Amino acid sequence: MIARVPSLHRSAVPFLALLAFVAACDDSGSPSGPGKDGGPNGSDGSDNGVHSWYGDIGPMLIEHCGGCHQDGGIAPFEINYESAYQWRALIKSTTEARTMPPMPVNNDGSCRTYSNARWLSDDQIEDIGEWVDAGAPEGVEKELPGLPAGAELKDPDVETDTGIDYMANGDVSDDYRCFPIAWNQASDKYMTAYEVVPGNRQIAHHMILYMIADDQKSWVTQEDAKDETPGYPCYGSASPGNPMPVVLWAPGSGRTDMPAGTGIKIPQNAMLVMQMHYNLANGPGTDRTTIRMKLADSVTEPAIYVPLLNSQIDIQPQMEEEVELPGSTYEAGHLPIPNVEIPIPLTIHGVFPHMHQKGTKLKVTFESTETGEECLVDVHKWDFNWQEGWWYDEPFVMPSTGTNRAFDITCTFNSTGTNTVTNWGEGSSDEMCLTFAYATSPLLEYLGF
Repeated sequence: MIARVPSLHRSAVPFLALLAFVAACDDSGSPSGPGKDGGPNGSDGSDNGVHSWYGDIGPMLIEHCGGCHQDGGIAPFEINYESAYQWRALIKSTTEARTMPPMPVNNDGSCRTYSNARWLSDDQIEDIGEWVDAGAPEGVEKELPGLPAGAELKDPDVETDTGIDYMANGDVSDDYRCFPIAWNQASDKYMTAYEVVPGNRQIAHHMILYMIADDQKSWVTQEDAKDETPGYPCYGSASPGNPMPVVLWAPGSGRTDMPAGTGIKIPQNAMLVMQMHYNLANGPGTDRTTIRMKLADSVTEPAIYVPLLNSQIDIQPQMEEEVELPGSTYEAGHLPIPNVEIPIPLTIHGVFPHMHQKGTKLKVTFESTETGEECLVDVHKWDFNWQEGWWYDEPFVMPSTGTNRAFDITCTFNSTGTNTVTNWGEGSSDEMCLTFAYATSPLLEYLGF
């Protein structure tokens, strides 16, 4: 049966972005050996119209998969012809299922498209399948594009790190650790670009830099002082209050520039906390992750993360089918922005969805008499192991006129395997239904943002 749960709105909560990639293994047996199939490249990049590694498949997989599948990367093997041939059956099945490249957000054009999408077109997926079915031919050997390195942020205004070569906790499969970061600025600044450089790509699965709310700073200080090791354990978020994400990183990411003319305000007295998620599937190790930032004294449009959420989560156990929360609606003039209860126009540049491990789907829409219903994000295959922000190819401008202007968020969960009721919370057995929208407004500067 489908259980429906009442909604609650106007509440702000912390955002979590976690994990990265845990690869499966191919059980198709040992390969009989790579084979060549050749001739000059056809107009589509294939060899005489036949798909081959050097013709069209290799460049495609390097572009879309090489950010993780490289020597020292988070994935278990480097992408090259030998490994692709060995894992050919798995490559076909995972691309057809759209579990690889990992992107839980739909990018087919039915609900926005994203500038940082890891998305193969239907034709590309078909080409991969045909290549595998044909025996995965190698083709005529030639130089291929290099593996993605990620754009570097040169001459940063700030460069800081965890402050320690941290040895991840080998007693658990996933170690979540928060590190308070020194912030020594003479005045308020706006972050306009950043780059995250993991110290150990084999265990670093994700990072979020949070800005801690004033009323939670003492809590962070107390947690950090509980033992001699810098930092403190933190599964859900950096603090139980309402920390705002400032920087988000996942494997394969390089330099990130905030949309032109925008930036996140970091006050002079800010407390920043770096939340690291370490996955130890490749064994234990040490890490010292670095953050580099570009800062500005002012920006044309200050940005904030607007939380859209449904916190009335009451999921009954042992639901054989998915539990769907009906939408939680926000009147556009009364968004859950701290201390702001006035109609403000918004331009949304990107979204950051979040649920926990029972989540399966998430969708956010905006509706008004002027626009009808506009889809803002459609998480069609939620993956707890791949949580990050997604930047629109084109920003969404909320109309300043019209009636019945409202946002709506709906989440879907599967509670099979649980024996207790699941509610909203920070713990691994709790759940969330949340999306942060990176938004600008001409009024934010006057409101102190």
